[in-house]
Amino acid sequence: MPRIIEERDTVSVPISERNDYVIHLKYAHCLAIWSKGLTIASPLPRHPKADLKLIENKAHLMELTRQSIRDDFAIVMEDPEYSLASVLWLPSKSYYLLYHLVCVIEYVLTCDPFWIRNSHKQCLARFISRLRNGNLVFSCGQFNEIFDKAILDYKSRPGEILRTDVADDVIHRLLMKKVAKYKIEDDSRQINRKTKTGRQKYNTAVSRIEISILDFFYSMRIKSAYKNFSFVDGIEADGTKQYFERYYELTENFYECLNNLKNDLIVT
Repeated sequence: MPRIIEERDTVSVPISERNDYVIHLKYAHCLAIWSKGLTIASPLPRHPKADLKLIENKAHLMELTRQSIRDDFAIVMEDPEYSLASVLWLPSKSYYLLYHLVCVIEYVLTCDPFWIRNSHKQCLARFISRLRNGNLVFSCGQFNEIFDKAILDYKSRPGEILRTDVADDVIHRLLMKKVAKYKIEDDSRQINRKTKTGRQKYNTAVSRIEISILDFFYSMRIKSAYKNFSFVDGIEADGTKQYFERYYELTENFYECLNNLKNDLIVT
């Protein structure tokens, strides 16, 4: 597929006056820019006893998911109206594509079949652990950062995110603050904060929060699955097409990055 994004400042003239839409578009756009040509390295070798036949099912799922994403992209390029619906499916498909890939990488590093069918939260936590220990290292330093509850206290100047000259670091931290809020919202979905016990559980959830760039994909998957993608509600097809393009691009970038690592490990 051809690359879509060539210039960062294409996001400086949004086709909507809706700030919530413009902010999410800027996040997706900047992630696509930062991840262009992204690589990830690991000093760890593939486990010599890894049975590569165990990952055949995952490989088939990834192939089907990626093809589905590309099919949607092709249709959106032909008919922007299709993006009104497909933009809601894309975050879920993107996350599962990367999730399956990270599971495969963890399996070939450990030879532990548990990682073939591990839970999403275990996958996210393991990925964070790998980043922290330097066992996975992105070429883009921002993606190696791990954030705890302190990110919730990060503040920028009012309206700074909407400026065309906002610094990358500001965008990145505001993005991860948003992801942290989404994760807390998901983790506390069943907590009744009107009770003392509920408030204690909520505070515990906040105190234990840890997120990496992979949590961005997970949080957007959760928001789309629970019909909480309100920032695209009422947006015209040209706008949802634009967001789809950015999200598609960043998904391709992260897929290629992680898939290259998987291939390097398997041929070792």
